[in-house]
Amino acid sequence: MGWWCWNMNLRTYQARSMAEALQRVKAELGRDAVILHTRSFKRGGVLGLCARNVVEITASRATDVADLIPPPAGASAGGGPKPPVSSPVAAAGNGRAAAAPQTPSPERVVVDAPAALDCLRVEMTAVRRGLDAVLRETRLSRAPALPADLVETYTQLLSQQVADELARDLLADLHACAGDAAAVRERLRHRLAAMVPTAGPLTFGVPGRPRVVALVGPTGMGKTTTLAKLAASAKLRDGRRVALITIDQYRIGAVEQLRTYASILEIPLHAVSSPAEMKAALESLSGCELVLIDTAGRSPNDEPRLADLQALLATASPHEVHLVLASTHAESAALRAAGQFARLGADRIVFTKLDEAVGFGVMLNVLRQVGLKLSYVTHGQSVPSDIAVADAGAIADRLLAGIEGGMGR
Repeated sequence: MGWWCWNMNLRTYQARSMAEALQRVKAELGRDAVILHTRSFKRGGVLGLCARNVVEITASRATDVADLIPPPAGASAGGGPKPPVSSPVAAAGNGRAAAAPQTPSPERVVVDAPAALDCLRVEMTAVRRGLDAVLRETRLSRAPALPADLVETYTQLLSQQVADELARDLLADLHACAGDAAAVRERLRHRLAAMVPTAGPLTFGVPGRPRVVALVGPTGMGKTTTLAKLAASAKLRDGRRVALITIDQYRIGAVEQLRTYASILEIPLHAVSSPAEMKAALESLSGCELVLIDTAGRSPNDEPRLADLQALLATASPHEVHLVLASTHAESAALRAAGQFARLGADRIVFTKLDEAVGFGVMLNVLRQVGLKLSYVTHGQSVPSDIAVADAGAIADRLLAGIEGGMGR
């Protein structure tokens, strides 16, 4: 299959957050701009310490993308079939060879890989936009009986991945505010904030009775980086005596990564693999005020390793167990993880990667169903800056920003 690509006016934007980058795209290319590629990376710093998170978006005007419709297969630029082409080699030989009719050989298409990938991204973006339009119409057809201005709010709640039932509940008592945009916004913010239970920041023990806090969760959620942020904040901002324990000896480089953080922060680190080692490590760290335990990522379906982790944590007897989930995680996977890790005593939730999330509805849905309080959120890779104590009002504001951004498209 050949790919056809014309030159496009591609532009790249870099910003501190996805929202800021999207705002710049919309301001320069218009509300119908097509996003072709996104990525996030760190700039500066040492091993994430003091590094700055950067979001990069490659985009184009919608009118440029419209020119990328490929011509029909087998058609020439003029729209007709391509005429047979004589072989240059035959023409250069004797007259008999030159006069022989030439059978067209199968056309060989040389594909420019980067160009092909760009076209594929464009096609996928067009497909997504089409699906979004279909979903929007479907949602509108199923929308509850609401005033016209609230129907748009309802569809945008769904676009933020808020569950349909929850979206209906949120709007149930807004009828009296219909027609007053400011009143609707304020009431909706109040309702959203009320649905985000928060746990507050970490507390500290005293030498001889340190506060022990464990982080658990599936692989790839950002537990180790979150642990480093908590440790750096407690040591550098609060001036506390902090220590680390890691159980993550399965992932290549995990211990070395945490050891580097510990070295930079000048705090002790113990790697343990058995209940006996856990007990010895805690005894040696009794002079600290906070002990943070990093655990290996576990699949919720990995019963043997979950049982091993359960035994280690039972020995540690942590005061708090934070379940770390990415806000980019699918809701079904997040709920399954919450159910499995409940056996480890998880009593709080940390949501990571808010800077990469498309919508924040999943976070709201999960909090509502699992009954745990939100302790922290993270929004980048920089240590210790890209972490914040969970604030219900701030979460509500993020959701509203997504809703209002969608309504402005």
